[in-house]
Amino acid sequence: MRLIPRNRYMVIEVEKEKEEKETGTVLLPEGYKTKEDPFVAAKVVSTSPTDTAIATEGDIVLVNRRMIESVKYKDCEYDIVMENHVVGVLND
Repeated sequence: MRLIPRNRYMVIEVEKEKEEKETGTVLLPEGYKTKEDPFVAAKVVSTSPTDTAIATEGDIVLVNRRMIESVKYKDCEYDIVMENHVVGVLND
């Protein structure tokens, strides 16, 4: 099932981060988490139909990781973000 967003929302697919290989053993406190980069790259799956769209389907955008919302409906799960939370479009 495809979600067609409205009200300036975008459906995105967050790029998976590459895992770093562990080369040695370091003891860390229980519950320790490494710092995550606050921004993440995501592929635009679909956008709301507006004339002022800042990105199109297939673009890779940079968004604030905390602004991504996960929406579940039946067996489908979508990651959505508002257009104004897109920092920019990544270009090669």
